[in-house]
Amino acid sequence: MGQVVSHEVSVFPHGDDRDALFPVGGEENFKSFIKKANEAGVPISLYTNPILINENAHRFGAKRGEWGFGYRPVDYGDMMGYVPCLSFRKWLDYMVESWAFLAGDLGANIIYLDQLGSGASICNRTDHPHPSPEPHFYGERELTQRIREAIPQDAVICSEA
Repeated sequence: MGQVVSHEVSVFPHGDDRDALFPVGGEENFKSFIKKANEAGVPISLYTNPILINENAHRFGAKRGEWGFGYRPVDYGDMMGYVPCLSFRKWLDYMVESWAFLAGDLGANIIYLDQLGSGASICNRTDHPHPSPEPHFYGERELTQRIREAIPQDAVICSEA
């Protein structure tokens, strides 16, 4: 049975010092582990959650008042998160750039989008850039299509739902 290694890494696709973000010896070392696994026939999946933002996360954590439409306490230690409305381009752009980096630059070949796929959430906010109410399905579909266009053709997208 294989070993599962889990680390939380915040991805800044265009950051100046990304090595500090990789708890496994820097970006190049992390990339070399992924390459070795791929060469051995072991697909690598990195975890992302496009519909839950950690309030402590860099520039998007503070956007809850503007982007959020739900507040979901999350039991990951002291992390509190919120559900962003997927009509905000900056968030979708960030997720697409992140996966272009994770799959394209680092070589991860399974794109795991946690909690995505049911489209069950509905944003009723009238101050968001969409007609109200707006099912999450539309943003989930757009995000998945944009990620598909941004990643290598041999990468696979999967989700929880």
